[in-house]
Amino acid sequence: MLRTFEVTAHSFHRHIVAPNDADVFYFGPHHSDVPTTRHNGHLDWFGNLKNNPKGLVDPVTTVNVQSFLKAYSPAIRDYRFHHVDSQEFVRQGSLVPPRDWIFGLNPARIFSMVFNIEGAVNLLHEYEAAHGVSYDAVLITRPDIAFFSTIQAQVKSGFLHIPSGEGFDPWGRKHRGNARVLYYKSVETGDFIEGGDALTFNDQIFLLAREDLRCFSNLSKAVADYLSQGVPASPETILYLHLCLRARLRPITHREWCYQIHRAGMRTVENVTDTSMIRVVDRYHYKAKEQFRRNALACTMRDAKILVKKLIHRLTR
Repeated sequence: MLRTFEVTAHSFHRHIVAPNDADVFYFGPHHSDVPTTRHNGHLDWFGNLKNNPKGLVDPVTTVNVQSFLKAYSPAIRDYRFHHVDSQEFVRQGSLVPPRDWIFGLNPARIFSMVFNIEGAVNLLHEYEAAHGVSYDAVLITRPDIAFFSTIQAQVKSGFLHIPSGEGFDPWGRKHRGNARVLYYKSVETGDFIEGGDALTFNDQIFLLAREDLRCFSNLSKAVADYLSQGVPASPETILYLHLCLRARLRPITHREWCYQIHRAGMRTVENVTDTSMIRVVDRYHYKAKEQFRRNALACTMRDAKILVKKLIHRLTR
């Protein structure tokens, strides 16, 4: 879905379209939801999701086509808005009962995602056939991403380029590490995915050779087959199995790629005064004092941790 595309489109042009001389193809629903920061969910003390708003189907609004064309011109080559009802994806996802959902994620979202990817791939195929052209490389991503670095790589057949992490921590440091790929083993199919946090994967940005794009054909059917075979209903796990194990694409992560999913309600501009680090940089800044007034206990514990580190450093230097 397009979501916050009007805010993120400039960074898309700057960091993807311009440096790669890229053409743009879009396939998605004629409507869009507007997920807010609440879609981050609520974590317990162990870092597990207690509840996941992504298990719900959000209300939607109709896409403004003129705003869409303005945002992606002149790079847009073809686009299509489909009218498949979201309940169709709910029906497809019902083959996984809610008690088996992972992280509370409704599998309907997985089916919607791969349906849109398939549609965009088909648009590219149709454009190539109609205009007698062929692309060298293809980047698959989502329109609600804000990019902060150029997304490029030396693309070769047999390799799949992905980021090394999304977003930033509370101090503005780039996150390192992707989502877990979950353990799975099937004697019947011969598939094995190692567990114990041995593997991570990213389903938000794919960069690959044009000839490897065949891996995304009939993806919806493949997802249905995987889920019916007991593969955990995790998009990263399913796509890792499909692209890296079945299609034998070798994943290459890029630490230099920097981006963030931009949700409605998130700031468009931030600096150190908007983070808790302002108490480290300048504890007498008015925002640092405001933070202490709002949450004195957390600030005191953080200060104590910093003092302990300084004391250890002095004793051991």
